[in-house]
Amino acid sequence: MDSKETDDEAVRRVLAGDKDAYRILVLRYSPRMIAFCRSRLGTAGIRETEEEAKDLAQDVFVRAYVSLAKYRLGESFAAWLFAIAANRIKSKFWIFQKQRAIAESAAKDAQDAQEIDPSQESLLRLQGESLIRALTLLPKDLRLPMELYYLGELSVAETASILKLGQEAVKTRLFRGRKALKEIAESKKPSGVSRSIYR
Repeated sequence: MDSKETDDEAVRRVLAGDKDAYRILVLRYSPRMIAFCRSRLGTAGIRETEEEAKDLAQDVFVRAYVSLAKYRLGESFAAWLFAIAANRIKSKFWIFQKQRAIAESAAKDAQDAQEIDPSQESLLRLQGESLIRALTLLPKDLRLPMELYYLGELSVAETASILKLGQEAVKTRLFRGRKALKEIAESKKPSGVSRSIYR
């Protein structure tokens, strides 16, 4: 397998029956996808572990593989892939909100009975990464563009396509997001991000 081949070349080979060619796309986008999933889970209040973020990323790749025939060659594969991820995570948020409502009700009942279930407390654990903590404090309209652009490493055009916004609107939100993140982080720059959020 040639790791330098384009996304479209890899997709064509997969669609032609070469299932191993999909590995190129998985290896190419896995780090960005895991970072994106981890951040989105964290900003939703889902304090998942690294392993669970990897599981969600794997689920996205499986769903993308099943839907690969729907991908339009010539368009951005990254934008298409991260749109699937955003939709998948949105579904997970809905499920989580229902589960959290049940868990909070159960925790309240247990507290009333002075028998607090330790498993309920795990829902309230904070993510360890300073970037995730900072991103959770951003307003919703700034958070997702920042995550797609910096963690997903998508272009402004790709980010705009996913969010159904104009490119200038995305640039404005990225600017405002960087400014807000700077204030939140109090000049402490989180590590582990390939692009400089602060420039």
